[in-house]
Amino acid sequence: MSTGPTVKQELVPLGVAAAYAYFQLTRPQDRVESSEGLEKILKDVAIALSTVAPIFKDPGSRGAPVALTPAEIVATVFQGRERDTWDGLVMLEADLKTAIKTLRQVRMAFGPPR
Repeated sequence: MSTGPTVKQELVPLGVAAAYAYFQLTRPQDRVESSEGLEKILKDVAIALSTVAPIFKDPGSRGAPVALTPAEIVATVFQGRERDTWDGLVMLEADLKTAIKTLRQVRMAFGPPR
């Protein structure tokens, strides 16, 4: 039984997905200005993405992506100190778009940050 997508879909590296989501969800005047601040924010965004969309391991040419288990997500995304622990982690492009819509709706429901 396959645990990953069976149809060829576009895969987005988790770091790229987090950056894309951040810039889609944050107004220009509210964006961080330092690279250190951006690194911290991207980890938070990756965590948010992982709560609303599946994160996969990309085995490259060896087969289909395999969904991470909740324990693997905690170990690599939540507890990983450096973004290089995200190497080989991907999202489906369609899942990323849906996740951004979901996070945007949640943000609107709870109002702007204080």
